[in-house]
Amino acid sequence: MRAVISRALPRAAAAAVGASSLAPHTLAPQGLRYAASGGEGIDVASACSATWLTPRRGFATNEFIAQERLDLGAEPLGLLGMDIQTRDYISLKWTDGRISRFHLMHLRSWCLCPECQHETGQRLVNSSDIDPDLEIEDIFIKGSTVNIVWAGSGHKSSFPWSWLRENCYSGATLDQNAKDLTTTMLLPSAPVPMSEYAEVMDTEDDQGLFGLLHQIVENGLAVVQNTPSEKGQVKKIAERIAPVSHSFLYGDIFDVVAEQNPVNIAYTTHHLKHHLDLAYYESPPGFQFLHALRFDETVQGGESTFVDVFAVAQEFRRLHPKHFETFCRVPATFKKHHLNRSNPAIMEYQRPHIQLNHRDEVIAVHWSPPFEGPLKVPFDDVKPYYEAYKIFHDIVEGGKFQVEFKLKQGDTVIFNQRRVLHGRNQFTADSNGVRHLQGTYINIDDAHCRFNALRHRFAVDDPSIKNRRVANGNFA
Repeated sequence: MRAVISRALPRAAAAAVGASSLAPHTLAPQGLRYAASGGEGIDVASACSATWLTPRRGFATNEFIAQERLDLGAEPLGLLGMDIQTRDYISLKWTDGRISRFHLMHLRSWCLCPECQHETGQRLVNSSDIDPDLEIEDIFIKGSTVNIVWAGSGHKSSFPWSWLRENCYSGATLDQNAKDLTTTMLLPSAPVPMSEYAEVMDTEDDQGLFGLLHQIVENGLAVVQNTPSEKGQVKKIAERIAPVSHSFLYGDIFDVVAEQNPVNIAYTTHHLKHHLDLAYYESPPGFQFLHALRFDETVQGGESTFVDVFAVAQEFRRLHPKHFETFCRVPATFKKHHLNRSNPAIMEYQRPHIQLNHRDEVIAVHWSPPFEGPLKVPFDDVKPYYEAYKIFHDIVEGGKFQVEFKLKQGDTVIFNQRRVLHGRNQFTADSNGVRHLQGTYINIDDAHCRFNALRHRFAVDDPSIKNRRVANGNFA
């Protein structure tokens, strides 16, 4: 027989909490009750009418809230009461009017005790091993935690109010905690964020590194000035954040310099339209680093260009919703097929250019014309695809969202290439003129982890910084 009660506590019973003893009701074989913080309890099996349990002690009244408050922003919050009238979940009512509902199965799955979660943060309990018909034997508030004793096993779970608020899955809380892309779009009118090499590389104080990462998360790119003109410096800067990645085809460091027999069109003097590198990977690189090792004044052209592809997607969606839907549905082919090289490459990956989450928000854009292969889609999708392709291309290359600047020797541009496409103007030089960049990549998740760890270390909990997307397809 289930001991979870589907009726609410009568007001008279709620007021009685705090009495020295209450006889258990015969309908509650497991002794299910809501107990006060001092250990006193009330048998809830005989509950019949009231909606919210709000006793004078144990559960939050105004007097109790004055002692136990949860600071989630400008206004400290407290717990007003619990709703116990359902079989499968409990409801918590907060002083700001928000209601949090938690399924019993969910709470048991996420018990925070050492038996259920290792100190490394890894779970020791698998949700599939939990009885879906589990019951509550006892539930009470002590301090600022909700405590549950589970029937049968006697296992006790304690949930701090802060955890319950942060992990609430009510609609309002999900909306509040939803991540978004910064509104600081990379636009031609905006100044390029700058950092100093010495500050970024200062291992005694990571404030400079955190500032750089914040610039990239917020704006999509930043430039580190005064990088020593030494080979390998680009890797040193990258490794201040995370290990280099995606080295299979081009090594840990690649040299962007005109060659007679290039393995990539970037190693020419040609104009490069805006693109994402290595789009044929399941997970393309996140941050790209390009260090101007040498950039002679005799080089004409060669400016670096960047486009915030999320700004493009937003414009595309607003002006051409039908074509936008096509780009979200029809998979493009991204391909690297080059056998005439020391490390032969055959790679191919299919996905739509634009990916949406469950809230219909853009969370990833994949645009890389130089590395596309033939479509492999139904006949009726081909024409709509190319119609949408032309319009999207024209927005990307139309100049409205393009940022352009010329690197000078010692500059290292770092950009989140999952958000910011990059390109290059054609260049020419005399026989002695050289444009030589060294580049490398790091994984987007590693970079974001480093940013979040530093944000936590420096106690930066501003939601406008905390809840940033990094264009990596995360549904949050």
